[in-house]
Order: sequence, then C-alpha cells, then structure tokens
Amino acid sequence: MHGADGLGVLRDRTLVTKSLLNTLAQWGLAGLQMTIALWSFGVEISPATGCLLVAVVAVGVTVPSAPGYLGVIQALFLLVVNEQTVGVTNASAVFGASVYYHMTQYVLVTFGGLFLLHREGLTVAQTQSVAATSDSPP
Repeated sequence: MHGADGLGVLRDRTLVTKSLLNTLAQWGLAGLQMTIALWSFGVEISPATGCLLVAVVAVGVTVPSAPGYLGVIQALFLLVVNEQTVGVTNASAVFGASVYYHMTQYVLVTFGGLFLLHREGLTVAQTQSVAATSDSPP
C-alpha cells in the first residue's frame, strides 16, 4: 500500500462531493464557533469574518510553535479581529475570546480522545508502545 492509494477516491464523484460537503460543513461550524466565542465576549463580528478567522488560524498553526499552539491562536485572533481590519477596539475581549475558544476546543478534543481510548480498552502507554515499534512513519 502506498500513500498515493488514497487518491483513488478522486475517481468517484459521489465520494468527492461528500468529502467536499463534509469539509465545508466542518469549516463553517468552526467559523461559527469562533464567531460565537467572540460574540460571547461582546465582540460583534460577522460570520464571514469568523470564516476568515478559521482560514487564518488554519494556516497559522502550520508554523512551528509552542505545544498546543498556545499563543499562536491568540495572536492570530488579534491579527484578524482588530481596529484596522473590522473596527473592533476591545483587544482584551478578543484575547479573552481566543483563550476561551482555544481552551474549550483543547479540552473537548483531549478528553474526548481519552474517553474513546478508554472505551476501546486502550491506554496511552499502549498507543505509545505501538507507535514506538511501528515500522511505518505516522
């Protein structure tokens, strides 16, 4: 099996369409989550700005950074949502919303993953052991 084998899905228009719709739905929901986080802190932005924020954060977290992207997500929120771009003057509210968004996502993903590991009867040590003995790269 080769890495390019996964590209075989591109031959099936139905699968491609479903994949694109799934992607759009996930990005749209992420934009809505960021928008609601900002609204919760009294920062009024449009859903379109929330979607722009998702795109900037998605690109920004590809840059090597601190574990968990701590600080990167906050800086990107402040880069996109500020007085020059969308007229928001309350930087501390934007920062607070970014921390709130980041922590809720981090906690949900981490504890969700630990719950699923437990449900499957696995431990973190077992997954580390398998990863250490695997011949193929992740």
